[in-house]
Amino acid sequence: MKLDRNVWSRSVRALGLAVLLSPFGAGAQIFPTVLSGWDTNAPGDLPSANGYVAGPLVARDGALYGIEQVEINSPSRRWWLDVERWTHCGGWQPLGSVLPYDPYFDPAVTSTAIRGNYLYIAGSFSGISDYNNNIQVGATNVAKLDLTTGQWSPVANWSSAPDWIVSALAVDDNGTVYLGGGIPNNATSHVKLAKVLPDGSVIAMNTLGSSETGDSGGGNPGAVGVVTAMAVDGPNLYVGGRFTTATNAAGIVVSHNFVKWDGSQWIAMGTIGITNLYDYPGSRDLEIHSITVCRSNVFVAGQFDGNACGIAMFNTNGAQLPVARLTRAFDDGMTFPRNGVGDSLAVCNGKVFLGGDFDSFDAMGIRYNGVMEWNGGWQPMGAGVRHGTSSEPYGPGDAGIGRWIAADSLNANNASDVVYVGGVNPGGSDYSFYTDFDFAGDGAVMNGQITRWMETNDLPQGAVSISNPVRSANAFSFNVSAPPGSYWMVYSTFDSPTNPAATWNLVGAVTAWNGSATFTDHTVTPFYDNYYRVGNFCDWSDSIHCTNMLPTVSITKPTNNQVIIPAAGANTANILFTGTVSAPVGFSQVYYYLDGGYWGGGSSPSFSYTFPNIYPGQHTVEALAYDVAGNQGSASVNVIVDNPPTIQITSPRDGASYSGSSVKIIISTTATDTDGTIASVKFYDGATYLGIGNKSGNTYTFGRIFYTGTHVIKAVATDNNGATATSTVTVYVTGGGGGGGVTNGPPVT
Repeated sequence: MKLDRNVWSRSVRALGLAVLLSPFGAGAQIFPTVLSGWDTNAPGDLPSANGYVAGPLVARDGALYGIEQVEINSPSRRWWLDVERWTHCGGWQPLGSVLPYDPYFDPAVTSTAIRGNYLYIAGSFSGISDYNNNIQVGATNVAKLDLTTGQWSPVANWSSAPDWIVSALAVDDNGTVYLGGGIPNNATSHVKLAKVLPDGSVIAMNTLGSSETGDSGGGNPGAVGVVTAMAVDGPNLYVGGRFTTATNAAGIVVSHNFVKWDGSQWIAMGTIGITNLYDYPGSRDLEIHSITVCRSNVFVAGQFDGNACGIAMFNTNGAQLPVARLTRAFDDGMTFPRNGVGDSLAVCNGKVFLGGDFDSFDAMGIRYNGVMEWNGGWQPMGAGVRHGTSSEPYGPGDAGIGRWIAADSLNANNASDVVYVGGVNPGGSDYSFYTDFDFAGDGAVMNGQITRWMETNDLPQGAVSISNPVRSANAFSFNVSAPPGSYWMVYSTFDSPTNPAATWNLVGAVTAWNGSATFTDHTVTPFYDNYYRVGNFCDWSDSIHCTNMLPTVSITKPTNNQVIIPAAGANTANILFTGTVSAPVGFSQVYYYLDGGYWGGGSSPSFSYTFPNIYPGQHTVEALAYDVAGNQGSASVNVIVDNPPTIQITSPRDGASYSGSSVKIIISTTATDTDGTIASVKFYDGATYLGIGNKSGNTYTFGRIFYTGTHVIKAVATDNNGATATSTVTVYVTGGGGGGGVTNGPPVT
């Protein structure tokens, strides 16, 4: 699944509501074949009663990540900042707290980006306090969160602590991080720009020069310039802010606030901003707020006028494309219209979404209240963003500000979009936020700091199921069956899945391209005991259980159903019991059982034990192993101790004597086996094999000519398991003439 994700940037002082991404909701039709509209099932207010979104947010697979500013009214500080995650069915979760350089100074997060498996944040801070394990991670001005493990880590290995605030951030597909910013109110310093390689090494980039003249630093004329927005597109890095020059090896390039780095040199990108933004004195300073690239067009939003107002478009070679101007109607106590502001851009599925401080787009004849969409041409998004209550300074229905905007694909087919919008009250302080919106323009007020726009023409239909769990020491996987092409979120909980208050946390997503896919969670450990379920729009599958990684026992001897034959002449047998124990958590003890009774144990994972003098019959031998955490695992096999057959020579009797030089003797035996059958009875004259007897019931007979001498006749019975029994008699052939007769023995026939 290919997603176009924007990298957001914002200057330090421009704190506003964030825009979040999620794949949930529905709405009303506004253009053919696509059902779109504002969704009231939005993230709404942040978890703290006095908390606000204090920087741009991004999303990954249905989870929303952003910065919450919590007012604390401390004599030394005004707020703290928390990194939060929001999921449609799980609500808000804290992920970390942003640490200030000094207890008497407030931290700031000015930029966020999501690339690969990491969430990046940048601004002015000294580190992150990890909510998962309460460990403080030192990370100066830029940090990243591993979305798989939930662990924070620093990004840059600074050779010395930077003396500048990072106000813009971009990350390419190779993991190279670009940082931009400046030193506020320091006219002797240049704009700051650097890149951080994946190994953490920091490399300064070529210099960007002094800022525009006039009121260009928040009411501080002549203040140094600053980088306020960046975007990466392939080999090109686009940089915007307040500066007038870019320095290459060959000389200085006049830049007018917007340049492109092609990997070897700076290239000027048109002209952004000539005068102050507003058409009256005392206005906000000129600034680029957001940059994105779509369909070989570069879009730039910000506070500027001149060749463009609030929104500008360029091709990738720097040629400026025509675009109408953003304007703002009669408000702010003014009696005439003023120019509008583009605050943020998002791109998804070949479309661009713009949020800002505007209520119309000239030459179009349509009102665009704070938000609009470009798909080859600009169009409104419903009634847009409006003030919703009379408590706002300019009354109900006045256009609001889409300060932050972002977009994501709804499913694997990239056919639908989700757009999140947040606004800020322009009549209040920098830290006042809307809590009410009337997006439809019909007086139906939505309470909350964040809302979303849904396109629902291609939602996945049908049920989802999970099966075939596979557990290993460091991973748990299962198969997902879902409608073809659908995109499903995977959640987990440590609670019982039947508990209605169970907290389900997002752990990943799966794209069922052909109706089935495999999801693997690589964060599990041998101690892991968890439940998973898969769903979309809170339509869940049944849960599946990932248990602790238990000890496993492998028995090498005896094999299952092995027959053990007692030694010759014995009616019992010894059972040799050997095997090994694998305990990922750590081996503790193994115990040996015969037919459920305990016989012994050992402290080695490779065990060997002999059960002595076991009587014939079927038995079960079992090894029960424990790890250091008290988890147990076992294995058992069945074993048969054979009851040997019995045999008795009934004729001739022992000690019989025959006269004559050769005598024919018929040997007769009786053989039985109580736990099987007699397979054969073999006859021997001493060590000489004579043959196999003829069977009639339990009687086996064999005839043979014996010559003068002493003969030890032996009959050996073998049962179906291979056990044997022997019976012997000694007979004498005495010699002499004639046919021979029997002395002290039965007659010979």
